[in-house]
Amino acid sequence: MTGEPDKGPISYEEPDPISPRDQPRVSSIIHTPVAGEADIPGPAAASHGAPAFITKLVALDRHYSKWVHENCLTDFTYICLRFFEFSGDGFFWLPVAIAFWLSPSVGSPGTRLFALNLFVCLLFDLLVVGSIKSAVRRKRPHYNRGHFVVVSVDSWSFPSGHSTRAVMIVTLIWLYSPLWRTMITSYWYPNLVLNYKENYFMAHYVLPYVENHLLTIAYFVLTSWMLATACSRVVLGRHYISDVVGGIIIGVLEALVAHFCLHVPLKVSELQHAYLLARFGLDEEFFWRFFPGGWFSTKHHFGDVNQAEQGIR
Repeated sequence: MTGEPDKGPISYEEPDPISPRDQPRVSSIIHTPVAGEADIPGPAAASHGAPAFITKLVALDRHYSKWVHENCLTDFTYICLRFFEFSGDGFFWLPVAIAFWLSPSVGSPGTRLFALNLFVCLLFDLLVVGSIKSAVRRKRPHYNRGHFVVVSVDSWSFPSGHSTRAVMIVTLIWLYSPLWRTMITSYWYPNLVLNYKENYFMAHYVLPYVENHLLTIAYFVLTSWMLATACSRVVLGRHYISDVVGGIIIGVLEALVAHFCLHVPLKVSELQHAYLLARFGLDEEFFWRFFPGGWFSTKHHFGDVNQAEQGIR
């Protein structure tokens, strides 16, 4: 007996459960000894990120894209690729397509139809690429520095708009191959023969080869331009390699969808063309002011081609 009162059996009360929202958050960031030098994500942060193979692919994409930019960009390639950068810009192709469609002299119904559908494709490309860029929101390479020939309308990298546009244009031209064959046999080659009939070398050695391979040569030149434009995006540091690859795939799909689903009929093209010419009074004298020297003279009218196309239809 100690004289102390009996306290009875000891009871243990469990603490109230803490909700996940009230639990203290444990940082998964490991700080390096030098303050502000780097933050290395710990295992907890890595588990909530992208899959390991995706992270590795992104790292390889960034590494090799920077390697191409640092090792392939010289003064000469810089000047050349700036030309391709401008030639693949939408602000260049949109007015070219609409001007070619509205031209009263340079063009047949078939070529005007191609120009109008090219304009529709370019608008479709702006919509698709703009939507994807806004959804993905991938930033451009950090070594992407100024000196733009063209005005950058956004700061997002995926996909490459120049690549999608160049591939879409070349694919659409390829889809119009029957029209170009008709133009070669009915107008372009006869016109070359007429102009160079006094030149023995051209008439006997060059023109026969051109007649059989003109379309192949044109496709080779266009494909070379397309590839150079796509490569310029990585070499100039505007995009990553994956941006260009994605742009190539999207460009092919855009051309196919626009050609088979958004195609403007020939009758609609000609009616709109005639209405605009009558409404705004566009005539040949208007184009003479900008293209002197007779290039828009009547001998370049496509009357023979129009008759040939009507005969085919």
